[in-house]
Amino acid sequence: MKVEIFQSEYRLGYAVLMYRELPGDRIEVLHFSEEGEERYQVVEHGAKYEPSFYLRVEELKALGDAIAGMGIKLDSDMKREGILEATKYHLEDMRKLVFGKG
Repeated sequence: MKVEIFQSEYRLGYAVLMYRELPGDRIEVLHFSEEGEERYQVVEHGAKYEPSFYLRVEELKALGDAIAGMGIKLDSDMKREGILEATKYHLEDMRKLVFGKG
């Protein structure tokens, strides 16, 4: 499942598109019925279709906070943590070289 979020041209807020790529240059877009049931729309890649749903900025922020609160980390979070960790060890190595400690 892939997710794309982009500013809506027609509504206030953002369009959220959840989809799967299919063979034959098609995609399967996830939608929800009024009863909350999942349904999928198969469309040719590049054709016009409705996004999965719309969210306002405050709803997107609340969703992000809820995801972070569950301990789910984004790839960008893990990369940032990895860079910080590498920087920490690099600084320790530099201190040892400069000050001769360690």
